[in-house]
Amino acid sequence: MKRGNATRRSALTRAERAAQARRRRALSHLERVQGRKQPPPSGPDLRRLALPAFALAATVGLWIGNVALRPGPLAVLAVRGAETLSAEEIAQAAGLARGVELGELDRESVEQQLTSHAWIATARTLALPGGRLVVSVVERRAAAVLAGPEPWAVDAEGVPFAPAAEASHSELPRLTTAEAPTHGEAHPELAAAVALTRALETHGLPAPREVSVAAADDPEGFALRLQSLAPRVILGRERIDERLAALRRLLDAELPEVRQASRIDLRFEGQAVLGVPPSQEGSAQAAAAHGRAAASTRRPTG
Repeated sequence: MKRGNATRRSALTRAERAAQARRRRALSHLERVQGRKQPPPSGPDLRRLALPAFALAATVGLWIGNVALRPGPLAVLAVRGAETLSAEEIAQAAGLARGVELGELDRESVEQQLTSHAWIATARTLALPGGRLVVSVVERRAAAVLAGPEPWAVDAEGVPFAPAAEASHSELPRLTTAEAPTHGEAHPELAAAVALTRALETHGLPAPREVSVAAADDPEGFALRLQSLAPRVILGRERIDERLAALRRLLDAELPEVRQASRIDLRFEGQAVLGVPPSQEGSAQAAAAHGRAAASTRRPTG
């Protein structure tokens, strides 16, 4: 009996020792885990310093960016899209003085001022760093030049919209009118004269040097002087397209008396009436006898 009791005490002692060892290992592991989560006992808290450092860098970057991208005072004005006007004329039209602060510039007001110029249809501005201002314009297109003491550019709508130096618009047809039109206003007959210059190309006729518009009560209506034809061509005001086609056929016939005539009147239906200098009347009568080109007693059709 005594030997059995000693054995049980010995067994309990080993179990207790094993349990105590397990508890020690568990406590030791818990301490190690807790120790990892705690900050080191010395040195700066880098995590708390990271956010202020980033904010400082961002603030400095924004300040440098604002300084670098700030337009600054006007130093250079660049012009795009201008053909008739010079850069100096556009700068003058904009009314900008060198050194004006671009960051405070009312660009919309500048654009409105530019479009008030007779030659400028639309305008856009763009301020760039370094004091640069880009002005992009779309100019109004001149389709003809209204002749007179001061020539004026005329657009496709028949509006004499701006003074025009004939030397710089020599390629455009000249318009002459018996009655002086009002500048800045649309005139139906000027618009018709511009349309007539374009219709000539459609019919394969030479470009016009001049288109004349007679007074409202003058039956001659529209008259032409072509680049490669000496006679003055009378068209009237009606059936213009048919008369241009007749002129094309007449020129294709290459009649010498047509080239020698002083005028060609196409207002007579089915006939071209030639006006010739007195020295060539005999040739004109001979041409009439041969049925090529003849004077007519019919009244013009308008």
